[in-house]
Amino acid sequence: MGGMIAQELALQIPNRISSLNLISTAPRIVRTLPYLENIRNRINLMIPKSLDVQIDNLKHDCYSDAWLAEPDESEHTVSAFPTNGDRICAGEIDKRTTPGALTRTGFLCQLAAAGFHYKSAEQLKQLGDAVGRERILVVHGKQDRMIGFVHGEMLLRELGGEEGGVTKSFHERLGHVMPIEMRNEFRELIEGRIAKCAGL
Repeated sequence: MGGMIAQELALQIPNRISSLNLISTAPRIVRTLPYLENIRNRINLMIPKSLDVQIDNLKHDCYSDAWLAEPDESEHTVSAFPTNGDRICAGEIDKRTTPGALTRTGFLCQLAAAGFHYKSAEQLKQLGDAVGRERILVVHGKQDRMIGFVHGEMLLRELGGEEGGVTKSFHERLGHVMPIEMRNEFRELIEGRIAKCAGL
């Protein structure tokens, strides 16, 4: 949701935006699947599922298979998990079994907000003009199964593209939650953007 909210804010207060980093987001959601498959997937979102199925779906939709299978690279208190996927699983179990941490109302509100978010090509051009394309970064992983890669391409193109001054950071092997998959590189990328934009 952060990237969609950032687009809304950038259109409202463009002169207050020093650096606009749009990560794994979309100007609007477009259907990339056949009609019936798309309808089935939307219905499946509402059907209650076991904890195992919920976590398997989340891992599939948000992370690349290769990263999930790699050894746990996060800091740990006691000992590392066998894989990144095991750590994600443990975190999700904790979140989903903690009362109030993940509510159906919150899930439905996020689903509705993402579904109704819509920025036209004209609005994105206006955003690029107002904020300054040299201040905008579009980041997307080609393995993103939550908000497909086509959305990152659309966002980049409609903001004015690299030829217009927008910075692109597309990644072949990364999924939706790429800031976790490439933690150190991502930190350097954002620090570099902040430093560059502070000097503009």
